[in-house]
Amino acid sequence: MLKSSLHHTSTITAFIIGLPIIIVGWLGFSLLFSPLHTGQEKENEPIRLANGITAQSFRAEYLNLSKIYVKYGSVGAGVELEVSLHRGSLDGPLIAHWTGLYPQAANSLQLYAFPPQADSKNQLYFLEFEAKSATLINLAGVTLAQAPPETYPSGQLYLNGEPTQAALFYLVEYEPNPGELLRSFFEKQAQFEGLPWLALLCLGLTFGVAGILLWLLARYRLKLGFLLGKSGLRPWLIFGGLLLSLRLLLSLSFMLITPPLQGPDEPGHIGKALGLAEGKPDASFTAPMADLMQRTRFIAHFAWLTYADNPIELYPANVENRQPDLYYTLAAGLVKVGSLFGTNFTSQIYLTRLTSVLLGLMTVAAGLGLGYLWRHESTGLALALPLSVALLPEAIHLSAVANNDNGAIAFGAIVAWGMGLLFLRGLRPLFFGIALVGLVLSIYSKASANALLPGFGLGFYMLAWLHWQNRRVRLGLLLLPVAGLLLGVVTLFFLTDHNRAASAWYFNPTLEIALHAERTPQAESHSGQFVLKLSSEGKPVEQQINLFNTPSFQRVRVTGWLKTATQAGDTAALVRVQTAKQTLIEERIIASPEWRLFSFEINANADEINHTRLQTYLQLQLVCSGAGTIYLDDLSLSPTDSLDTNLLANPSFEETLWTWRDDWQEPNRSVRSFKADMLDAIQNGSGLNYSTIFLQNFLFLFITFWGAFGWSQVLYAGAVYLLGGAIFLLALFGLLRRSTWQGGSRAFHFFCLCSALTTTLALQFIRLPTSWMYIGTPDIIHSRHAFAALLPQLVILLVGLRGLHHFKVLPRRIGQKNRESAIIKEVEGLSTTLQVEKLEENHTGGWLWLTIWAWGSLLFILTILALLATIFPFYYNR
Repeated sequence: MLKSSLHHTSTITAFIIGLPIIIVGWLGFSLLFSPLHTGQEKENEPIRLANGITAQSFRAEYLNLSKIYVKYGSVGAGVELEVSLHRGSLDGPLIAHWTGLYPQAANSLQLYAFPPQADSKNQLYFLEFEAKSATLINLAGVTLAQAPPETYPSGQLYLNGEPTQAALFYLVEYEPNPGELLRSFFEKQAQFEGLPWLALLCLGLTFGVAGILLWLLARYRLKLGFLLGKSGLRPWLIFGGLLLSLRLLLSLSFMLITPPLQGPDEPGHIGKALGLAEGKPDASFTAPMADLMQRTRFIAHFAWLTYADNPIELYPANVENRQPDLYYTLAAGLVKVGSLFGTNFTSQIYLTRLTSVLLGLMTVAAGLGLGYLWRHESTGLALALPLSVALLPEAIHLSAVANNDNGAIAFGAIVAWGMGLLFLRGLRPLFFGIALVGLVLSIYSKASANALLPGFGLGFYMLAWLHWQNRRVRLGLLLLPVAGLLLGVVTLFFLTDHNRAASAWYFNPTLEIALHAERTPQAESHSGQFVLKLSSEGKPVEQQINLFNTPSFQRVRVTGWLKTATQAGDTAALVRVQTAKQTLIEERIIASPEWRLFSFEINANADEINHTRLQTYLQLQLVCSGAGTIYLDDLSLSPTDSLDTNLLANPSFEETLWTWRDDWQEPNRSVRSFKADMLDAIQNGSGLNYSTIFLQNFLFLFITFWGAFGWSQVLYAGAVYLLGGAIFLLALFGLLRRSTWQGGSRAFHFFCLCSALTTTLALQFIRLPTSWMYIGTPDIIHSRHAFAALLPQLVILLVGLRGLHHFKVLPRRIGQKNRESAIIKEVEGLSTTLQVEKLEENHTGGWLWLTIWAWGSLLFILTILALLATIFPFYYNR
């Protein structure tokens, strides 16, 4: 019987260690034998075929060329189409020929397969299309204003034998070859001076540490509840040390494999950090940043960017210069230390990213601290929480790129740990200090961490309610929310006057010059009660005009009324119409003492100006030129074919805002406020479907919780999100169980629920003006902002999943008396140690080790799936 028991133990140990390793090994093996791709995947207009020949040339970059995918926009009925592949030239050797092979559905890819070309590397190929009927065929393609060498180095589109500045939408596939794949990885890393060997070393060590953790879980599975639930600090230190080591290696692997500038808004975060490190303006890093974008093929990684875009203009190095300084100061310190040993630009980026890695470790440490508080009540939750913090794929990805969200996340985790101490260990000044310092540092890392405030306030409110049982004190606590609501109403509606900033109009926040503009009733207005008053050398006053719902137009007319308080000829108005990339026109209009109508027209094709989602606006800017003061009123910016449509909001400056913070006469007022953006968005977005916007944003919050890598354009396969959705639904079902909210920690669990919900809702509210501006484009609201409350989110998820344990389909003990009697008989004659282990296994119901193993293995597999089967192929297999 002893031999049988030992054999059973060995089988379980092998299963615990072996299954995750087999799955991870299969992922690595699949990666080595995944196909490589090259091609051109942009489109902005169709390439039309009708009784003609079109050919696309390309140079193969790897061995074993075997497939070509071509995208068709549309194909008419009765098409006669022949497709041929030639090598070397249009008249070169024929590789393959296809007749009548095209997709039936519009906007579909068509596969053209042929025997692998073993020596295809560096060879020139021509894919020829010949239409033998008058029926129109549209191939998807892109017009190239200039050849983009970093993305599309050697291809050329030929129409009837003549080269053109265009290219088809096509994808070339090469047969799997591990050697070519690794060579591609090293070559692409060399383009931006990466560290491929170090990346592979970190990946190997990651598997080693994960194996040690699995071995310890298997070795001590029968004692797990005792060691980590009732024993001293030493087992927690060992577990925590290994978990921190695993997270460090995973973060470094992500950091080194993810190309530079491929984190959310990373160019701006790097620019500010390096600016502080070297004492230079952020914009001084524009040139090296642009060069690195070229070397990393930045445009190729974004479906919404075209070859006409200049990415450094869309994502400039100084775009984050108004963020709080804490994260960037920490990063600047690491960069300065690294500079003592000599660094290049890529190394400086890695040092900046290392700040995020260290802050990620702080987040895991806070999770370990919170788990340690739980160990007596629920060893399962105590272990699952730090495992979740350490192995959540999206959190690892964020901790591997330069982004100040990592500061908000790390210090937000300290807030959660401090609140856990207050709820679970009592009200002590030290615990208050930990929570309060964490909150302040989180907000000083990123302004959006203000979303923590409602949950933080509710937590203190709950603590006060639980601590003070006196009826009068509780009555006072009940009156606090009412008093706050009344104060807000008074602030919004009564503490105002009429001399405020005009709705929808702003000062240009980038110009640090004196403020000489106001919306004033003092001058005689042209119509209504108010006009815009501008003094010389003042900041521009501007309005951005959203073009999302605006039909395409060819020309724009600008009109308005202008006068001056000085002599004619001394003062003028500069009226500029701009896009994100350029000034379309600047008109200098001389003002006179009497109201004068001005008008001018410009070309402004909306399709050309707004070829990317990030540039869908026109901007009207007003400046006073010369000595004196000017007055403007009744402005209009209208398409010339629809002059009754004024694209400007509040064109006569009659509408004001509700808060004194938006008063243009404040000398330090230089940027837009949340209040101004919110009211402007509500006014200008009155026709939008807000329910759709909310649903889109919450859906994207869910997707990015599990993983949306790079700039959120690198996604898992859909099955992963379906699995995540099933986990969320199970947790929600568990939270609805009354038994879930029993136990000594239920007050803390309720705080975590409130914190997770209020932080998410507050974030939605804070980000809504931007989201509305983009018609609810869901990438505006990302889980990285909500991760300031990551620990409360994970606590609620795990508490909900634990609630499922009480269902009869998952009994904690099955046939308790029968099992106990059977176990007592079985252990007779065994050593005392084996008896204790068997009894402890029965005490925990055999579920603890299995649950921790399953949950930790799932998260680890998802993390490796993200790195090896999602991020790596996206950047290195094409």
